[in-house]
This record gives sequence, C-alpha cells and structure tokens, in this order.
Amino acid sequence: MRESILTRANLYGLRLNGVNLRDARLHGANLGCAELEGAELRNANLAGACLNEANLIGADFKAANLRGADLREAALNNTDLRNADLSHTLLHQAGLDSADLRNADLREAELYEANLNNADLKGADLTGANLTGANLTGANLEDAILDGC
Repeated sequence: MRESILTRANLYGLRLNGVNLRDARLHGANLGCAELEGAELRNANLAGACLNEANLIGADFKAANLRGADLREAALNNTDLRNADLSHTLLHQAGLDSADLRNADLREAELYEANLNNADLKGADLTGANLTGANLTGANLEDAILDGC
C-alpha cells in the first residue's frame, strides 16, 4: 500500500497493524479507532485526517504531515514523530508516552491533558501550544521552543 492515494477514504476502525503506508496520501481520511500499531507512515500526508482513538503505538510517522489532524485520545506511545508536522493538531488526552518528537512542529497544537511522560521533545517547536494539564514528567525539552505556551 506504499504511496497509496486514499484521500478522504473511510478507514474507520480497520485493523491495519504493521501496514506500509509510506508516502501515502491520506489527507482528510477517517482513521478513527483504527488499529495501526507498528505501521509505516513515514512521509505520509495525513493533513486534516481523523485519527481519534486510533491505536498508533510504535508507528513510524517520521517527517509525516499531520497538520490539523484529529488525534484526540489516540495511543501514540513509543511512536516515531521526528520532524513531523503536528501543527494545529488536536491531541487532547493523547498517549505520547516515550514518543520521539525531536524537531517536530507542534505550533498551536492542542495537547490538553496529553501524556508526554518520557517523551523526547528535543528541538520541537511548541510555540502557542496548549499544554494545560499535560504530563511532562521525564520529558526531554532541551532546545524546545516554548514561546506562548
């Protein structure tokens, strides 16, 4: 499924564990409650996609475009989000425990009550992000931009 074009596709609740969606075009797709544990989504375009309550544990989203995506209550533990565009995303109560967010763009992201326990946010841009109630215990914030948080 690498490089697939699934723009605005309805994939709600599907089991896609370990699937290779590298470079796929999934902008505006509905992946709510989907099972994507260990999936390969490197460089994928998921701008505006719905991924709320999805299981994304251990998935690879390196350099993916998730701008404006809905990731509320998604499980993103141990996920690789290095260099990903997560600006303007909804991450309310998302599980990002031990996630790799180095150099990620989290500008204006809604991280209300998100679990960022032991997350690596080195060099991440959190300008204007809402971190109200977020758990940052053990998180690496070295060189992170925290303006307006």
